[in-house]
Amino acid sequence: MMSDPKIDSERMKQWKANILPVPSAERLKGKGSSPSPCSAWDSWGKQDLAKEIQARMTYFYAQTDGTMNFPNSAEGDLLKIVHTLLQNAQSDS
Repeated sequence: MMSDPKIDSERMKQWKANILPVPSAERLKGKGSSPSPCSAWDSWGKQDLAKEIQARMTYFYAQTDGTMNFPNSAEGDLLKIVHTLLQNAQSDS
């Protein structure tokens, strides 16, 4: 089996053992160290991520009448919260 040079082997071992470290508060706020080679999302800015999330939500859940049809589940509740946050952020800027 060939290894992918973009994947950090130590991080992959931690992932398989389910012992990945919890990101620090600075990392979650975008003030952490340089992006890890494992995550393509680390190099995206907040605006780019927000646009990508909004585009995916629209693709999967938008109805022809302009409403969003989220699932009736815990995941659907999270999607509604994120959708509301993104809408509020757009109206604030």
